[in-house]
Amino acid sequence: MNRSAKKNNLYYPTIFVVMAVHNRKEITRQCLEQLINQTYSKLKIIIIDDGSTDGTSQMIETQYPDIHLLHGDGSYWWSKSMNMGIDAVLKIAATNDLVLTMNDDTDFNHSFVETFYKESLRYPNSLIGSLNLIKMNTDRIFSAGGRYDLLFSNHKVNYPIGTPYNDNLFEGHLITDYLPGRGTLIPVKTFREIGYYDDENFPQYIADEEFSYRAKLKGYNCIISTKAKVYVNTDSTGLNFINNKINYKMFYKSLTAINSINNLKYRVNFAYKHSKYPLVYIIFNYSRLFIKSFIQ
Repeated sequence: MNRSAKKNNLYYPTIFVVMAVHNRKEITRQCLEQLINQTYSKLKIIIIDDGSTDGTSQMIETQYPDIHLLHGDGSYWWSKSMNMGIDAVLKIAATNDLVLTMNDDTDFNHSFVETFYKESLRYPNSLIGSLNLIKMNTDRIFSAGGRYDLLFSNHKVNYPIGTPYNDNLFEGHLITDYLPGRGTLIPVKTFREIGYYDDENFPQYIADEEFSYRAKLKGYNCIISTKAKVYVNTDSTGLNFINNKINYKMFYKSLTAINSINNLKYRVNFAYKHSKYPLVYIIFNYSRLFIKSFIQ
């Protein structure tokens, strides 16, 4: 690849992989193995360990000394941890460099980052998300973006969870209003223009989607690449009850749990930031959540 760069006189940006981890040493190690074996050469990996007690930091320091390791105190959660990593990137990154946000509970192939680089040439001024497939059932879609309804909260996903996937299902890219943190390529200039993740209002969930929507409001394109695929361990996505049956006690617990996408505070904060009629949005949002959790 470096020989190709010289021959074609192309500029290859540095792609900074930023990933927050906590107490999943073996899962983190497996993800790092995939990252260090990527075909894209101008890759820098920044890991933020938010207070792990299982030896994650020691493992990284010993086995991966070239990785830039940062430390939280256990109270940073995802958003503040990622902001620490982004801050480190912005101190050294060039204008045209890129950030790739990742989660450690994902699998991807050895050309994953290079695919993102090529997609960034096709789609400039864009935040580019990966097509998320279910790790335990790799021909099923987990997440492929969608569109917000900021009045009645009737959000439209491009493809529902569990939709059968094959390479002929669609081509090119999908338009979306939001992107997750697991496998999203973001121009460095985006953070410099619109700021960081909102770790005050969204310490764990929604911060990634809210950031990408904020970028879209500023004129960036938000798309899902159908060429960049990650395989997601859906059992480790928090208290969102995707795979498990739920009872009322679990549901009410999820309304206040920091590591729950159902968290009432997160949804209220999003409504007041982005909906013209936040109370209407909140009523419909939670009505839909309740129906989805217990009736469907």
